[in-house]
Amino acid sequence: MPKPTRKKSFFKRIVISCLAVLVFVCIAVAYVRWQAAQALAAQLEPLRSAGKPLTILELQPPAVADDQNAFAALQGRQDALQQYESLLAQSTNNIEDESELRAAKISVAREMSKKFPNLVDQLRESASLTHYQLPLDYNVSPTAFQSQLLPHLGQPRLIARVLYNHALMSLADGKPDDAARDAIAINQWSRHVGNQPLLVSGLVGLAVRGIAAELAAEVLYAGGSEMELRQQMINQIGDESGLLSGYIKTLDGERAFGIASYQAIDSLLRRGQRMMEDQQQYLAAIENFQTLAGEPSGIAPHSTRPPLGMAALVVPALESSLSAVRSQQARSRALQILAAWQDQGGEQDQDVLQMGLPPAITTDPFNGESMKTRPINETISVYSVGNDGVDDGGNVIDGVDVGITAPPK
Repeated sequence: MPKPTRKKSFFKRIVISCLAVLVFVCIAVAYVRWQAAQALAAQLEPLRSAGKPLTILELQPPAVADDQNAFAALQGRQDALQQYESLLAQSTNNIEDESELRAAKISVAREMSKKFPNLVDQLRESASLTHYQLPLDYNVSPTAFQSQLLPHLGQPRLIARVLYNHALMSLADGKPDDAARDAIAINQWSRHVGNQPLLVSGLVGLAVRGIAAELAAEVLYAGGSEMELRQQMINQIGDESGLLSGYIKTLDGERAFGIASYQAIDSLLRRGQRMMEDQQQYLAAIENFQTLAGEPSGIAPHSTRPPLGMAALVVPALESSLSAVRSQQARSRALQILAAWQDQGGEQDQDVLQMGLPPAITTDPFNGESMKTRPINETISVYSVGNDGVDDGGNVIDGVDVGITAPPK
């Protein structure tokens, strides 16, 4: 019976070899996963040591008193704001002509000023409070947290529209000081909403800041405002330190939300090598954009995009956010250049670099070259080349260049 014995021995060796290969593969996979976990832990440790939030719960701010909380101060104004929003939508629906749209906004502002005469003052006072703390539960899943936050982001945008339209009415009535106060308040509201967690809050804050800059430009072009108030407006909206620190804080919050989102994925996938590597790419992308924001100029090259995974989905939003930051820097610098040009006599052929302003104001935040001007009527437009890096002759209205221009007469 020798043959069956050799056959059994052969199969036994095959089985042992297969088991050995399987054990080797398991060990190799476990080792690779361990390496990925170690690399991820090494990325998180400096953030933890620096006190950066790594969980949604760590984003929760300390409680503040209602008399210092702009959100609490608004609770008695909800009905007025809702009525304003409804009337504005009805009055501006299907209007495409800019002059007609402006007239409709002014008409709404007049009607609502009669119906709620204290509303604008109350919105300004609320804007000046030190905090804007929303009633959010931070001890929930990422999806639940985002669902709580998003409905609150519409209110600051509505408030900005209320103040902006009131300012248009004030300018039409020859009251530039009132319009300047509205611009300051809108800028303060931009900080309130921009300081909320997640990237979407930062983007809303930047959009609201853009409304403040647009209005401040109208005030400067209109002229006639009291000098101290005019300077206060320029200083506040021209201040880039809060803009950049707010953006860094926004990305800190987005990173904590992202980490929580990765952890919420199925545990098997979460512990997989690819998922941990993707999370490493995500963390690297956040850090990269925080670094880019601190540079004097420039936007993110497309080569920074990860090829696949969740990180690849986030990077385009980060690119848009950095571009939005650069746009607001450009508008802030354009305001200061226009104010300096007006203060120095207003020669239309005067070069930006001849105004005696520091490079922090005269530098185009998109390409690092000089901000540009273009004569228009009896004043100038001030602009940056924008995201495409091409000088389109100050075409600010169509958004291909970024800056400020005189409103149509």
